[in-house]
Amino acid sequence: MQGARSAEATNRRPATRLIPFSRTTARRKFIFFKKNLDKRLTDSYYESGFGSPSSESVDVPWKDFRQTRLLFLIQVILLNPSLCVEIVPVTIYDVAKKAGVGIGTVSRAINGSAQITEKTKQRVMQVIADLNYQPHSVAQSLARQKTNTIGCIIPFFTGYFSIELLRGIQRKTTDCQYDLILYSVDIMDKRDTFLERALQERRVDGILLVSLGISDQLAEKFIAHKLPIVLLDSSHSALDSIKVDNIEGAYAATLHLIDLGYERLAMIGGKTSSVPTKLRLQGYQRALSARGLQYDEKYFVPCDFALDNDGFNKESGYVAMQRLLAFSDGRPRAVFVSSDIQAIGAMQAIRERGLRIPDDVAIVAFDDIELADFVRLTTMKQPMVQMGELAMQRLMKKIEDPDDTILDKHFGTSLVIRDSCGAIHV
Repeated sequence: MQGARSAEATNRRPATRLIPFSRTTARRKFIFFKKNLDKRLTDSYYESGFGSPSSESVDVPWKDFRQTRLLFLIQVILLNPSLCVEIVPVTIYDVAKKAGVGIGTVSRAINGSAQITEKTKQRVMQVIADLNYQPHSVAQSLARQKTNTIGCIIPFFTGYFSIELLRGIQRKTTDCQYDLILYSVDIMDKRDTFLERALQERRVDGILLVSLGISDQLAEKFIAHKLPIVLLDSSHSALDSIKVDNIEGAYAATLHLIDLGYERLAMIGGKTSSVPTKLRLQGYQRALSARGLQYDEKYFVPCDFALDNDGFNKESGYVAMQRLLAFSDGRPRAVFVSSDIQAIGAMQAIRERGLRIPDDVAIVAFDDIELADFVRLTTMKQPMVQMGELAMQRLMKKIEDPDDTILDKHFGTSLVIRDSCGAIHV
């Protein structure tokens, strides 16, 4: 998907100039119109628009025919000046000629070089404004060794969490007048391929790596090549990392259910390979331990069976909850679900069994997407849009100064209590 440029740049019409056609081009155009005109005039004398059409074909004398054709051609030329001239964009050569400088001076003026005087720069910029000249963005990028493009490698950008992150990223990308290229990754080998290509081709000025880890070897390569990279929803000690405190959030969610009196607690996760799943499982286990409860593996249901690459979707939550409800004895009384969208599927499975939420099964989830309020889902809120905005701001800073200090930012979560946990009814 690409970021929009500023409205001013988008709406400006490219400058143009008129030049006469070459003799060969003019002759070709004249012959084309002459042939078509001859056919029309032989059908009807008045077809050319100089009189009222006749219901009958008119026998046109050759002299009148030539006069009519000549008059018609003159009319066409007067009404269509583009037949005699060619409209072409204003070029850097036109600017240089009018300003009385070389094209190198024009280029330096556009790029803000200190190698020309302020007076010369102002003269060139005035000519650019007069001619409405628009420098070629690709040429500018090559000259500055910048592409004004950001690459975002993300394992899924149709999930609610990813969409919210991308909202924040895109908002800041637009403000900075950068374009955004999305790379969808479904396997880890593909992630490494994209990262290697980014280093080799340098088609982007920086990389946002979302919800994916990075090897020490690749991290060292990015640092050595001074290609900025910011990790979002994951971390590496040598790179800028922006994430939510998954462990603490899961810990608070599970502790909330325990403190409401529920003892048989289960957890639904994403795929076990998912970084958020690993961290939220740690928080869940820590909360059980803090309240003296034993962790039982059968009550942890990861969604490794899911067809997509992360397991955070409605269908996986539905299937995982069906498995928990299928226990002949010891059905869980409360469930911590790793994402809101999974929780919505889980709630569907509970109701299909004829059970009530929270009277029979209580639920706390993670994310606080817009749908969470609609279904009255208690959840841990994470600032997804703000995380995306900060990641883009940080990447812009690293592009300007690759040697800037490393940022390791942890966003906190907050519990949003609604009906699904039972706290409102206690």
